[in-house]
Amino acid sequence: MYEMETIVKAWNIVKDFIPIATALSVVVEITPIKINPWSKILKSVGKIMNQDLCVGMKNINEKLKVVSSRVDENEIDRIRYEILDFSNACRNNREHSKDQFQHVIDINKKYHKILEENGLENGIIDVEYDYILRVYKDCQDNGML
Repeated sequence: MYEMETIVKAWNIVKDFIPIATALSVVVEITPIKINPWSKILKSVGKIMNQDLCVGMKNINEKLKVVSSRVDENEIDRIRYEILDFSNACRNNREHSKDQFQHVIDINKKYHKILEENGLENGIIDVEYDYILRVYKDCQDNGML
């Protein structure tokens, strides 16, 4: 009989604690053992609510890559034209300042960086750039700059 009374007393204590434990489980997660189902439920609801947003962000990222590629292509074309035009002007004995030569040297570095980032190769520009560097060195050697 003594054992039965002890069990009943223990049950009465535990029975009063069950609603408190249930209420706390809604608010508190035990770490590292995550036993709160609310986190899983809210995470699933969040994924469902943000599904359209995620699709929209994916579309925006794809369009951004296309625009970025076009900007790089335009910049490559612009730099190529500028280097070719400068080389042509040098071939036609047009005088240039040291700053103009320095500008061509700088944009050539930029040109190669863009090519490398996009996995592209260079063609005729290197030949023209080498010619520009020879003219630049000749101008420096002859005191024309």
